[in-house]
Amino acid sequence: MQDPEGTDLPDVEVARKAAIPAARGILAEGIRRDGKLGSQEFEITDEAGAVVATVPFRSVIEAL
Repeated sequence: MQDPEGTDLPDVEVARKAAIPAARGILAEGIRRDGKLGSQEFEITDEAGAVVATVPFRSVIEAL
């Protein structure tokens, strides 16, 4: 799914940190819905729309 509006953040590291709780929430909803993790990821882009980083959802799962 695409988010054409996105969120403007000052740099890539701040964007990565913001993506982590969002990805966890989306993963949790998917697990509740059908028990699957999927292979989604966030793409972090610059002002021109070029992908400068990705945050795979599976990478945000921590052992508690």
